[in-house]
Amino acid sequence: MKVISRYWKIPAYLMVVWGFFICTMILLGLITGDMEDTGKHNVLYGSVIFGLAPLIIGILLLKKLKSDFKLMDQKRTLKNLLILAKQNNGNLTISEVIIKLNLTEKEARDILNQQVVNGLATLELTEDGNTYYDFKDY
Repeated sequence: MKVISRYWKIPAYLMVVWGFFICTMILLGLITGDMEDTGKHNVLYGSVIFGLAPLIIGILLLKKLKSDFKLMDQKRTLKNLLILAKQNNGNLTISEVIIKLNLTEKEARDILNQQVVNGLATLELTEDGNTYYDFKDY
């Protein structure tokens, strides 16, 4: 999956603003009746091309950028988690992950449990009731 460059964010916002502006101006013109009846069809075609199209493309591009940034953040967090596991001889607790990676408790539990599901770690319980995650290959 190819990640869209962050440089597309500005053009995406510009397309949304431009499309919204054009659509608003066209609707105001149609509502107030400032246009002649013969020109309404041309205005409607123009609004689709110069208004709705950039608006829809801009919104779709922003959604794609958001999902790509989320994916990149997840990859970065996983990389940092594995580095942290290596630094701790393969043993991590939820508290260490929360503190070192600046995650919420839910985020830390989710990423650690996902690594158990993926087979990268095992969940270990100590005799005193503490839990830690063993990354055997790190």
